[in-house]
Amino acid sequence: MIHIMAVTLEHISHTISIMGNINSAPQQFQVNGFVAGTITKICLGIFTYDKNGASRQTFTVKPKAETFEAVELTILSNHGNTEYTCIYRFRVHGRLPSGTPYL
Repeated sequence: MIHIMAVTLEHISHTISIMGNINSAPQQFQVNGFVAGTITKICLGIFTYDKNGASRQTFTVKPKAETFEAVELTILSNHGNTEYTCIYRFRVHGRLPSGTPYL
């Protein structure tokens, strides 16, 4: 269980892409948290991955009082690929209920 403070999404940089673009990178995505001990799902935010930005981008989540035991990542759009979306890594950052940072 964790108090979620931020999420990080990674994709390769367009500068090293074999295809010369990263149109399979996510564009808009939503993160939901499942409240510990319940089936309640809370939207933690809708974010935009900048394909011209750094390959690893961190997004701050509005503070919530709830403790979460699971997250759901939903890709809402990508940068143009009609067949698939690639994600290289997704991380959740926060602190334990005791206040200890958990990265």
